[in-house]
Amino acid sequence: MMLAVSELLCYAAVAVVLDRKYRRNASKSREWTKKWLLERQEFSHVNLLKELRFHRKDWLNFLRMKESTYHTLLSMVSPLIQKKKTLQCGKL
Repeated sequence: MMLAVSELLCYAAVAVVLDRKYRRNASKSREWTKKWLLERQEFSHVNLLKELRFHRKDWLNFLRMKESTYHTLLSMVSPLIQKKKTLQCGKL
């Protein structure tokens, strides 16, 4: 059974339309990760927190606390974790 030329042209046209539709949808793929999360390796903790300030929902998701709570905790532990001068690290 041979297909008519018009049927072959219809099948080819459908194939072209489906291919274009697939390529168009592939280029509009959804963002799976946040931009700041992809750049996490480049950020220090300070820069990461600055970036998260612009994304409140991400701040809560990443740190599991409000920004005010974070700053309260930071002010409580800052004196304990600051670099201090000791007598043991003298000149050689």
